[in-house]
Amino acid sequence: MNDYDEPDAPADPRDPAHQAWNTTEAAAAAHVDPKTIQTWVTRGKLTPIGEQRGQHLFNGADVLAVEKATRRRPRLAALLAESRALFRHGDAEP
Repeated sequence: MNDYDEPDAPADPRDPAHQAWNTTEAAAAAHVDPKTIQTWVTRGKLTPIGEQRGQHLFNGADVLAVEKATRRRPRLAALLAESRALFRHGDAEP
């Protein structure tokens, strides 16, 4: 180790990337129903990282990333529909 190397910082236990959540915990963190978590697994959007006491475990950062991607899609669709309506309205005026 030279003067420029810094020791690795210990993992922050509050960081979702370092947390393993069961289905119920993942659903609560993502503000969705536990069935939605299972739907994400079925659709291949979320992959369990293990199992504990018969329940899937998920990486917290992965859960939040899927939630963000899923939440963003309807907002983009709404913005697109709104912009199309504005363009149609603008074309009708002289």
